[in-house]
Amino acid sequence: IYRTLETYRIQQGKDGKSVWDGDNSKHEIFVYVNWPQGKDPSKTFEEINRFKKEHPEVLIRVYSEEITNNKVEVGWYKKKVFDLALKKHAERNNGKDIILIANDADMTFASPYYLEEATNKMNAPENAKLDAMLGRYDLDPGVYEKYPTFHASIRFWQFMESVMRSKNGMVGTQGRNTIMRGASYAAVGSNRTREFWADLVFGQLFDEARQKSSVAYLN
Repeated sequence: IYRTLETYRIQQGKDGKSVWDGDNSKHEIFVYVNWPQGKDPSKTFEEINRFKKEHPEVLIRVYSEEITNNKVEVGWYKKKVFDLALKKHAERNNGKDIILIANDADMTFASPYYLEEATNKMNAPENAKLDAMLGRYDLDPGVYEKYPTFHASIRFWQFMESVMRSKNGMVGTQGRNTIMRGASYAAVGSNRTREFWADLVFGQLFDEARQKSSVAYLN
């Protein structure tokens, strides 16, 4: 988690200035820490607190929960953190929409302009009718080297995605590197499933609501 937070810490604008300035930051990070009943999450909290102490300029909101129903409901957990972000934004009452950017907690690399480019793309007038964007992604090369079959399966998945984009104009959503409008998320009723594939459903819901594709690919 420290490496992921560090990836966000280096974010800056095209002017080279950091996007972070405490409560006056351009962005904020929502971290939802959950763990099965009886497990010890202290290491995760130690890393988060260490990062916050070393980088107080980065605006981080941490929410935690012990899971007591003996289930793994990833879609439900993600709904909680999205809803918390919307609630916090609504309290500001500034009349603006919020841009939600979803990534896995083990993200290890991103462009230092990632946050600014993603939000600028969503806010651009020519993209006003888009509900979401799917960004380019890849996984840790070290994992690929250790698990070549997994590497092959990811490359096949990415190949099929590129075929669907080029031949059918189909762009979906997923857990890593998906950017969407808070208003669009709320309009489709947020997550419809508690299962791990909830992220994939958003693209389908947006398309059904619009009766056309409203998700773009951001390379």
